[in-house]
Amino acid sequence: MKTELQSDLYQAALEWLATCSKQYIASNMLERRFQIGPMWAAALADQLEDAGVLSSPLPPHNQRRNYLRKRKSKARSA
Repeated sequence: MKTELQSDLYQAALEWLATCSKQYIASNMLERRFQIGPMWAAALADQLEDAGVLSSPLPPHNQRRNYLRKRKSKARSA
């Protein structure tokens, strides 16, 4: 039952995201759109991110510079 509900929710999210023009959507937007709890919304966002449908969330505006630095340092070490 639970997996059927999750797969139905995942398919509905894929269909809805196909109509959106944004690449990143916050989990609280998924929560409001599908009227689910925050844990389900976070899990759905993780599934969509792992599938490559959504990009990973960006940090708050003031932390963008730190995010880019971390990203560059990971690229250098890899």
